[in-house]
Amino acid sequence: MTDGEENPAVLQKVDEMYVFMREWFGQPDEVKQEVLSSNYTDGYKPTGIFAGVRENTRDAYETLKVSHMGIKKGATNPPPYLQVRKGMFESYLEACNQIALRLLICLSSHLGLDKSEVLENFHQDKEDSNSTLVLLKYPYQEPNLESHQIGHIKHTDIGSITVLFTDQWGLQVLSAADQGQKEEQWKFVEPRRGCAVINVGDSLRFLSQKKLRSCFHRVVPAKGQTVDRYTIAYFLRPSNSATFVDSNGELVTANKLA
Repeated sequence: MTDGEENPAVLQKVDEMYVFMREWFGQPDEVKQEVLSSNYTDGYKPTGIFAGVRENTRDAYETLKVSHMGIKKGATNPPPYLQVRKGMFESYLEACNQIALRLLICLSSHLGLDKSEVLENFHQDKEDSNSTLVLLKYPYQEPNLESHQIGHIKHTDIGSITVLFTDQWGLQVLSAADQGQKEEQWKFVEPRRGCAVINVGDSLRFLSQKKLRSCFHRVVPAKGQTVDRYTIAYFLRPSNSATFVDSNGELVTANKLA
């Protein structure tokens, strides 16, 4: 994840976030519904909004999103969770942002990019971006239960770098060798307390001129799971003004990506 003396401070913030999540998601549905998301960077999403892992199922996770821009613009009329825990969110967002930027600097150096192409140049702190913290709760499901709501469908992340913490099983990844095969082979990612899972997203694939690849992943109920599953994901996105060529060969700006 990171090195040196920063680890304990970051991990302490992770533990603090877990405590908040259990409290916040444990509220009655009508309370959470008061801050329903009106965009893709802030607010609450209940379960069942999107497609699930299996055919004809819906997703089985709820989220609370907090973005850098949301904190800045919510100063005059912030939602309740920002009124009382703004400092916690600001601190966590900044810590993960620094981890992601450090990774970009290392990748730029390893790839031997020219100064005009270095990845960190497309992620300027002083510019607006859609970088967002997403807190996810996957409610416990009885084993072998034929549910119409299950998991988190296969996808790639749309941003540049994802810094994800979880200490529970459920995350699966599809290796590059298996992509495009008739029968996909999914492998669980072992959760390791004190470590972050790092994903490359689609934006970084384009910014690196496809030298880096975004991976397909999903979440499914894990065998032996007996409690709700919690995940803390920070999605670093490029500055909204950043431009790159997408998979269709078209020049797009980062703020146009949903």
